[in-house]
Amino acid sequence: MESENVAIVRRAYEAWQRMDMDGISAAWAPEIEWDLTHHDETDDTIARGPAEVMALLAEWMRIWRAYAIEVRSYEPCGDHVLVVFDRRGLDRANAHLDRTVSHLWTLSHGRVLRIAAYSDPDEGRRAAGLVADDQVERGV
Repeated sequence: MESENVAIVRRAYEAWQRMDMDGISAAWAPEIEWDLTHHDETDDTIARGPAEVMALLAEWMRIWRAYAIEVRSYEPCGDHVLVVFDRRGLDRANAHLDRTVSHLWTLSHGRVLRIAAYSDPDEGRRAAGLVADDQVERGV
């Protein structure tokens, strides 16, 4: 199941590169949630349902003049896939806002139930159960 989950998530990021919104949302469950409560560049928002999530993504893209991502890794863990990626962004004020972030995807039966955004990839790894708190602190 882990390899199937990674393939589903990988297809979504490939669709994002093409700005193919149908491809991005192809595996979303009707109860999809996009959680921004762990991301420091946004309000503590949780969008619920495909329409709210699409509106959230549209609002996010309005702040950028240019925006690109490069996936560093897909890290499977049971029903979760942590995606760590580099974001290169130029906002409307021409400020470069480049950073490495992560998204933790939760899937069930081939459907995406939840995506949580993390400003700190290690926080995403902890949430996925990929590392323990003390391992992150020691740099393991």
